[in-house]
Amino acid sequence: MNKMNRRGNLPEVVLMISAIVLCVLGLMVFASFSGGFAGKSKEYSSMIDKANFNERYMVERAKFVAKETINCTMSEFCGEMDMKKRYARIAEKRDLQIEGQGNFYGKVRTGDFKFVRGDGREYILNITQVFVGAESGIEKTKNSITRNFDICMRFDDESGVFKGNC
Repeated sequence: MNKMNRRGNLPEVVLMISAIVLCVLGLMVFASFSGGFAGKSKEYSSMIDKANFNERYMVERAKFVAKETINCTMSEFCGEMDMKKRYARIAEKRDLQIEGQGNFYGKVRTGDFKFVRGDGREYILNITQVFVGAESGIEKTKNSITRNFDICMRFDDESGVFKGNC
């Protein structure tokens, strides 16, 4: 009966040695970690903020140009009766060529959007598959992010006041 009890000690000893080895290994990992996530985290956060800003900027830019189109505040384009063409001409005049603005002005330039009178007393602006981007880092380790979205807005047909998204 004594021999039977001794045989049970071997798995316990192996388990105890394994636990000690794993604890020492864990302590070595903690001691050797340099904490290098702070720089990358800040870079990624900044890039996401740029993409968010670019998206909001392009949506507000689309809204601003639509209001100018409806109110005809730029007298040189008031003779144009087709609202889509008027929108494109005003947008082209307002293009500031900033980095990260994506394909908004390209879609407007090629006529790949709708600016029509909707039901009731409103105009509807619809631009699909718009994207904006942001980049950070140097050439070899450059990171980029692209945000895709659609723009669909409703405006009052007389005052050009933004009524909401579609």
